[in-house]
Amino acid sequence: MNELMQKEISETLAFHSPDFSGRNVLVTGGSGIIGNYLGSYLSNLPKSLRPSTVTLTSKSGVFSSIVDPVIKILKMDLTSASEMNKLDKYDSIFHAAGYGQPGKFLLDPIKTLSLNTWVTESLITKTNISGDFIFFSSSEVYSGLDSNSLTENEIGSTNTNHPRAPYIEGKRTGEALTHIAATSMGINAKSLRIALIYGPGAKSDDERVMYTFMRQALEKNEINLKDRGTAIRTYGYVLNAISQIIAVTKFGENGIYNIGGTSKITILELAELIATITGARLNVPTENTTYMLGAPTHVELNLNKVLSLDHQIPMVDIKVGLQRTIEWMKSV
Repeated sequence: MNELMQKEISETLAFHSPDFSGRNVLVTGGSGIIGNYLGSYLSNLPKSLRPSTVTLTSKSGVFSSIVDPVIKILKMDLTSASEMNKLDKYDSIFHAAGYGQPGKFLLDPIKTLSLNTWVTESLITKTNISGDFIFFSSSEVYSGLDSNSLTENEIGSTNTNHPRAPYIEGKRTGEALTHIAATSMGINAKSLRIALIYGPGAKSDDERVMYTFMRQALEKNEINLKDRGTAIRTYGYVLNAISQIIAVTKFGENGIYNIGGTSKITILELAELIATITGARLNVPTENTTYMLGAPTHVELNLNKVLSLDHQIPMVDIKVGLQRTIEWMKSV
Protein backbone atom coordinates (compact mmCIF):
# COMPACT_ATOMS: atom_id res chain seq x y z
CA MET A 1 0.00 0.00 0.00
CA ASN A 2 1.16 3.55 -0.70
CA GLU A 3 2.79 5.17 2.36
CA LEU A 4 0.30 8.06 2.35
CA MET A 5 -2.69 5.71 2.21
CA GLN A 6 -1.26 3.58 5.04
CA LYS A 7 -0.72 6.67 7.19
CA GLU A 8 -4.27 7.87 6.59
CA ILE A 9 -5.81 4.50 7.40
CA SER A 10 -3.76 4.26 10.60
CA GLU A 11 -4.93 7.71 11.68
CA THR A 12 -8.55 6.81 10.96
CA LEU A 13 -8.27 3.55 12.92
CA ALA A 14 -6.81 5.47 15.86
CA PHE A 15 -10.01 7.51 15.88
CA HIS A 16 -12.31 4.46 15.76
CA SER A 17 -11.64 0.74 15.39
CA PRO A 18 -14.91 -1.17 14.86
CA ASP A 19 -15.31 -4.84 15.79
CA PHE A 20 -15.41 -7.19 12.77
CA SER A 21 -13.84 -10.12 14.61
CA GLY A 22 -14.81 -13.55 13.37
CA ARG A 23 -16.52 -12.20 10.27
CA ASN A 24 -15.86 -13.16 6.67
CA VAL A 25 -16.07 -9.95 4.62
CA LEU A 26 -16.50 -9.45 0.86
CA VAL A 27 -15.93 -6.13 -0.89
CA THR A 28 -16.91 -6.06 -4.57
CA GLY A 29 -15.32 -3.42 -6.77
CA GLY A 30 -12.22 -3.73 -4.64
CA SER A 31 -9.90 -1.90 -7.03
CA GLY A 32 -11.96 1.31 -6.91
CA ILE A 33 -11.03 4.14 -4.57
CA ILE A 34 -13.59 3.29 -1.88
CA GLY A 35 -13.26 -0.47 -2.24
CA ASN A 36 -9.47 -0.36 -2.00
CA TYR A 37 -9.48 1.88 1.08
CA LEU A 38 -12.27 -0.13 2.72
CA GLY A 39 -10.44 -3.41 2.24
CA SER A 40 -7.23 -1.96 3.65
CA TYR A 41 -9.10 -0.35 6.55
CA LEU A 42 -10.65 -3.70 7.56
CA SER A 43 -7.43 -5.68 7.14
CA ASN A 44 -5.50 -3.18 9.30
CA LEU A 45 -7.84 -3.32 12.27
CA PRO A 46 -6.24 -4.43 15.55
CA LYS A 47 -5.85 -8.21 15.55
CA SER A 48 -8.62 -8.76 18.10
CA LEU A 49 -11.10 -6.78 15.98
CA ARG A 50 -9.98 -7.89 12.51
CA PRO A 51 -12.25 -9.99 10.24
CA SER A 52 -11.37 -13.66 9.79
CA THR A 53 -11.11 -13.02 6.05
CA VAL A 54 -11.25 -9.98 3.76
CA THR A 55 -11.90 -10.72 0.08
CA LEU A 56 -11.89 -8.14 -2.70
CA THR A 57 -13.31 -8.77 -6.16
CA SER A 58 -12.05 -6.86 -9.17
CA LYS A 59 -12.96 -7.30 -12.81
CA SER A 60 -9.65 -5.86 -14.03
CA GLY A 61 -7.45 -7.18 -11.25
CA VAL A 62 -5.56 -3.90 -11.56
CA PHE A 63 -4.96 -2.00 -8.32
CA SER A 64 -3.48 1.47 -8.09
CA SER A 65 -1.46 0.55 -5.01
CA ILE A 66 -0.02 -2.54 -3.36
CA VAL A 67 -2.76 -4.54 -1.65
CA ASP A 68 -2.27 -5.76 1.91
CA PRO A 69 -1.03 -9.38 1.70
CA VAL A 70 -3.71 -10.62 4.13
CA ILE A 71 -6.42 -9.66 1.62
CA LYS A 72 -7.64 -12.28 -0.83
CA ILE A 73 -8.09 -10.96 -4.39
CA LEU A 74 -10.57 -12.53 -6.79
CA LYS A 75 -10.24 -11.36 -10.39
CA MET A 76 -13.73 -11.99 -11.72
CA ASP A 77 -16.62 -10.61 -13.74
CA LEU A 78 -19.60 -10.52 -11.38
CA THR A 79 -22.02 -10.40 -14.31
CA SER A 80 -20.97 -13.96 -15.20
CA ALA A 81 -23.26 -16.46 -13.47
CA SER A 82 -20.55 -19.11 -13.41
CA GLU A 83 -18.15 -16.68 -11.73
CA MET A 84 -20.77 -15.65 -9.18
CA ASN A 85 -21.32 -19.28 -8.25
CA LYS A 86 -17.72 -19.48 -7.05
CA LEU A 87 -18.38 -17.04 -4.20
CA ASP A 88 -18.90 -18.35 -0.68
CA LYS A 89 -21.31 -17.14 2.00
CA TYR A 90 -20.24 -14.02 3.88
CA ASP A 91 -21.08 -12.26 7.13
CA SER A 92 -20.61 -8.79 5.64
CA ILE A 93 -20.86 -7.82 1.97
CA PHE A 94 -20.06 -4.33 0.67
CA HIS A 95 -21.33 -4.24 -2.92
CA ALA A 96 -19.30 -1.44 -4.49
CA ALA A 97 -18.76 -2.95 -7.96
CA GLY A 98 -19.46 -0.81 -11.00
CA TYR A 99 -18.10 2.31 -12.61
CA GLY A 100 -18.79 5.67 -10.98
CA GLN A 101 -17.70 7.38 -14.21
CA PRO A 102 -20.52 8.33 -16.62
CA GLY A 103 -18.25 7.91 -19.61
CA LYS A 104 -17.68 4.28 -18.61
CA PHE A 105 -20.95 3.10 -17.10
CA LEU A 106 -22.73 4.08 -20.32
CA LEU A 107 -20.36 2.09 -22.55
CA ASP A 108 -21.99 -1.19 -21.52
CA PRO A 109 -25.54 -0.40 -20.37
CA ILE A 110 -26.58 -4.05 -20.03
CA LYS A 111 -23.73 -4.86 -17.65
CA THR A 112 -24.39 -1.63 -15.79
CA LEU A 113 -27.96 -2.76 -15.19
CA SER A 114 -26.87 -6.30 -14.32
CA LEU A 115 -24.35 -5.23 -11.67
CA ASN A 116 -27.03 -3.33 -9.80
CA THR A 117 -29.95 -5.72 -10.31
CA TRP A 118 -29.45 -9.48 -10.57
CA VAL A 119 -25.88 -9.32 -9.26
CA THR A 120 -27.21 -7.45 -6.22
CA GLU A 121 -29.92 -10.09 -5.79
CA SER A 122 -27.35 -12.88 -6.05
CA LEU A 123 -25.05 -11.26 -3.48
CA ILE A 124 -27.92 -10.84 -1.05
CA THR A 125 -28.45 -14.62 -1.17
CA LYS A 126 -24.77 -15.03 -0.26
CA THR A 127 -25.18 -12.93 2.90
CA ASN A 128 -25.63 -14.91 6.09
CA ILE A 129 -28.75 -14.32 8.16
CA SER A 130 -28.20 -11.35 10.51
CA GLY A 131 -25.21 -10.43 8.37
CA ASP A 132 -24.50 -7.03 6.77
CA PHE A 133 -25.36 -6.19 3.18
CA ILE A 134 -24.30 -2.70 2.15
CA PHE A 135 -25.39 -1.62 -1.34
CA PHE A 136 -23.44 1.22 -2.91
CA SER A 137 -26.06 3.31 -4.68
CA SER A 138 -25.51 6.77 -6.12
CA SER A 139 -26.68 10.37 -5.93
CA GLU A 140 -27.71 9.84 -9.57
CA VAL A 141 -31.03 8.47 -8.26
CA TYR A 142 -31.89 12.10 -7.43
CA SER A 143 -31.64 13.09 -11.11
CA GLY A 144 -34.43 15.43 -12.13
CA LEU A 145 -34.91 17.10 -8.76
CA ASP A 146 -34.40 20.84 -8.33
CA SER A 147 -33.49 20.73 -4.63
CA ASN A 148 -29.95 21.76 -3.77
CA SER A 149 -29.74 19.75 -0.52
CA LEU A 150 -31.13 16.31 -1.23
CA THR A 151 -32.45 14.11 1.57
CA GLU A 152 -32.97 10.37 1.71
CA ASN A 153 -36.77 10.62 1.59
CA GLU A 154 -36.59 12.09 -1.93
CA ILE A 155 -36.18 10.32 -5.27
CA GLY A 156 -35.52 11.60 -8.79
CA SER A 157 -38.05 12.15 -11.55
CA THR A 158 -36.16 11.17 -14.71
CA ASN A 159 -37.75 8.78 -17.19
CA THR A 160 -36.42 5.44 -18.42
CA ASN A 161 -35.21 7.08 -21.65
CA HIS A 162 -32.87 9.43 -19.75
CA PRO A 163 -29.30 9.34 -21.16
CA ARG A 164 -28.11 7.78 -17.90
CA ALA A 165 -31.14 5.52 -17.36
CA PRO A 166 -29.19 2.21 -17.24
CA TYR A 167 -27.24 3.50 -14.27
CA ILE A 168 -30.06 5.39 -12.54
CA GLU A 169 -32.69 2.65 -12.89
CA GLY A 170 -30.18 -0.02 -11.93
CA LYS A 171 -29.37 1.81 -8.71
CA ARG A 172 -33.06 2.31 -7.91
CA THR A 173 -33.67 -1.43 -8.38
CA GLY A 174 -30.65 -2.27 -6.24
CA GLU A 175 -32.06 -0.10 -3.47
CA ALA A 176 -35.42 -1.89 -3.73
CA LEU A 177 -33.71 -5.29 -3.47
CA THR A 178 -31.73 -4.09 -0.46
CA HIS A 179 -34.97 -2.96 1.19
CA ILE A 180 -36.45 -6.43 0.63
CA ALA A 181 -33.36 -8.00 2.21
CA ALA A 182 -33.82 -5.80 5.28
CA THR A 183 -37.55 -6.29 5.70
CA SER A 184 -38.07 -9.89 4.59
CA MET A 185 -34.80 -11.81 4.85
CA GLY A 186 -33.35 -11.02 8.28
CA ILE A 187 -30.32 -9.17 6.88
CA ASN A 188 -28.89 -5.90 8.15
CA ALA A 189 -29.19 -4.19 4.77
CA LYS A 190 -28.58 -0.56 3.93
CA SER A 191 -28.32 1.49 0.74
CA LEU A 192 -25.71 4.24 0.45
CA ARG A 193 -26.34 7.10 -1.97
CA ILE A 194 -22.76 8.12 -2.65
CA ALA A 195 -21.67 11.35 -4.32
CA LEU A 196 -18.32 12.55 -5.62
CA ILE A 197 -15.80 10.77 -3.44
CA TYR A 198 -12.17 11.49 -4.26
CA GLY A 199 -8.71 10.86 -2.89
CA PRO A 200 -5.58 8.77 -3.48
CA GLY A 201 -6.13 5.46 -5.23
CA ALA A 202 -7.72 6.40 -8.55
CA LYS A 203 -6.82 4.28 -11.55
CA SER A 204 -4.76 5.83 -14.31
CA ASP A 205 -7.75 5.76 -16.68
CA ASP A 206 -10.19 7.45 -14.29
CA GLU A 207 -11.94 10.02 -16.50
CA ARG A 208 -13.79 11.96 -13.82
CA VAL A 209 -13.24 15.67 -14.05
CA MET A 210 -11.10 16.10 -10.93
CA TYR A 211 -8.58 13.44 -11.94
CA THR A 212 -8.57 14.65 -15.53
CA PHE A 213 -7.61 18.12 -14.29
CA MET A 214 -4.87 16.68 -12.08
CA ARG A 215 -3.36 14.57 -14.86
CA GLN A 216 -3.42 17.52 -17.26
CA ALA A 217 -1.72 19.72 -14.67
CA LEU A 218 0.99 17.17 -13.83
CA GLU A 219 1.64 15.89 -17.35
CA LYS A 220 1.10 19.02 -19.48
CA ASN A 221 1.32 21.86 -16.94
CA GLU A 222 -2.06 23.13 -18.09
CA ILE A 223 -5.75 22.48 -17.40
CA ASN A 224 -8.29 22.72 -20.21
CA LEU A 225 -11.95 23.12 -19.28
CA LYS A 226 -14.49 21.84 -21.83
CA ASP A 227 -17.11 24.34 -20.71
CA ARG A 228 -17.26 27.41 -18.46
CA GLY A 229 -17.31 25.24 -15.33
CA THR A 230 -20.50 26.66 -13.84
CA ALA A 231 -21.85 23.31 -12.59
CA ILE A 232 -21.72 22.92 -8.80
CA ARG A 233 -20.35 19.80 -7.13
CA THR A 234 -19.98 18.84 -3.47
CA TYR A 235 -16.95 16.63 -2.92
CA GLY A 236 -16.14 14.22 -0.10
CA TYR A 237 -12.71 12.87 0.80
CA VAL A 238 -12.35 9.08 0.76
CA LEU A 239 -11.53 8.79 4.47
CA ASN A 240 -14.74 10.58 5.38
CA ALA A 241 -16.63 8.21 3.11
CA ILE A 242 -15.05 5.18 4.84
CA SER A 243 -15.89 6.65 8.24
CA GLN A 244 -19.50 7.18 7.19
CA ILE A 245 -19.82 3.71 5.64
CA ILE A 246 -18.51 2.03 8.80
CA ALA A 247 -20.79 4.17 10.97
CA VAL A 248 -23.83 3.15 8.92
CA THR A 249 -22.79 -0.52 9.00
CA LYS A 250 -22.26 -0.60 12.75
CA PHE A 251 -24.69 1.97 14.14
CA GLY A 252 -27.25 2.77 11.44
CA GLU A 253 -30.75 1.38 11.17
CA ASN A 254 -31.75 -0.39 7.97
CA GLY A 255 -32.61 2.09 5.25
CA ILE A 256 -31.02 4.67 2.96
CA TYR A 257 -28.11 6.99 3.79
CA ASN A 258 -26.44 9.77 1.84
CA ILE A 259 -22.64 9.47 1.81
CA GLY A 260 -20.43 12.34 0.75
CA GLY A 261 -18.74 15.56 1.77
CA THR A 262 -19.43 19.22 2.45
CA SER A 263 -16.94 20.87 0.06
CA LYS A 264 -19.27 22.70 -2.33
CA ILE A 265 -17.47 24.17 -5.32
CA THR A 266 -17.98 24.96 -9.00
CA ILE A 267 -16.01 23.03 -11.60
CA LEU A 268 -14.19 26.26 -12.45
CA GLU A 269 -13.24 26.83 -8.81
CA LEU A 270 -12.03 23.23 -8.61
CA ALA A 271 -9.83 23.76 -11.65
CA GLU A 272 -8.49 26.99 -10.15
CA LEU A 273 -7.55 25.22 -6.90
CA ILE A 274 -5.73 22.43 -8.75
CA ALA A 275 -3.97 24.98 -10.94
CA THR A 276 -2.84 26.92 -7.85
CA ILE A 277 -1.52 23.78 -6.11
CA THR A 278 0.36 22.53 -9.19
CA GLY A 279 1.33 25.83 -10.80
CA ALA A 280 -0.42 24.82 -14.03
CA ARG A 281 -1.95 27.23 -16.55
CA LEU A 282 -5.76 27.27 -16.69
CA ASN A 283 -7.60 27.57 -20.02
CA VAL A 284 -11.33 28.35 -19.92
CA PRO A 285 -13.56 28.49 -23.04
CA THR A 286 -15.05 31.87 -23.86
CA GLU A 287 -18.43 30.32 -24.65
CA ASN A 288 -20.45 28.12 -22.32
CA THR A 289 -21.47 24.73 -23.71
CA THR A 290 -22.98 21.61 -22.17
CA TYR A 291 -20.22 19.03 -22.11
CA MET A 292 -21.67 15.89 -20.50
CA LEU A 293 -25.15 14.86 -21.67
CA GLY A 294 -27.61 14.44 -18.80
CA ALA A 295 -25.18 15.65 -16.14
CA PRO A 296 -26.78 17.52 -13.21
CA THR A 297 -25.99 21.20 -12.77
CA HIS A 298 -25.90 20.99 -8.96
CA VAL A 299 -24.97 18.03 -6.74
CA GLU A 300 -25.30 18.52 -2.98
CA LEU A 301 -26.46 15.88 -0.51
CA ASN A 302 -27.93 16.51 2.92
CA LEU A 303 -25.68 14.51 5.28
CA ASN A 304 -27.56 15.14 8.54
CA LYS A 305 -28.68 11.51 8.82
CA VAL A 306 -25.27 9.89 8.46
CA LEU A 307 -23.41 12.53 10.46
CA SER A 308 -25.76 11.96 13.41
CA LEU A 309 -24.21 8.51 13.85
CA ASP A 310 -21.33 7.95 16.26
CA HIS A 311 -17.59 7.83 15.53
CA GLN A 312 -17.30 10.21 12.59
CA ILE A 313 -13.86 11.57 11.78
CA PRO A 314 -13.67 15.34 11.11
CA MET A 315 -14.30 16.44 7.54
CA VAL A 316 -11.15 16.84 5.45
CA ASP A 317 -11.00 20.27 3.82
CA ILE A 318 -10.94 20.12 0.03
CA LYS A 319 -7.66 22.03 -0.23
CA VAL A 320 -6.00 19.47 2.05
CA GLY A 321 -7.67 16.58 0.21
CA LEU A 322 -6.57 17.88 -3.19
CA GLN A 323 -2.98 18.36 -2.00
CA ARG A 324 -2.86 14.78 -0.66
CA THR A 325 -4.35 13.39 -3.86
CA ILE A 326 -1.95 15.33 -6.08
CA GLU A 327 1.02 14.20 -3.97
CA TRP A 328 -0.17 10.61 -4.34
CA MET A 329 -0.49 10.99 -8.11
CA LYS A 330 3.07 12.30 -8.26
CA SER A 331 4.31 9.20 -6.42
CA VAL A 332 2.75 6.51 -8.62
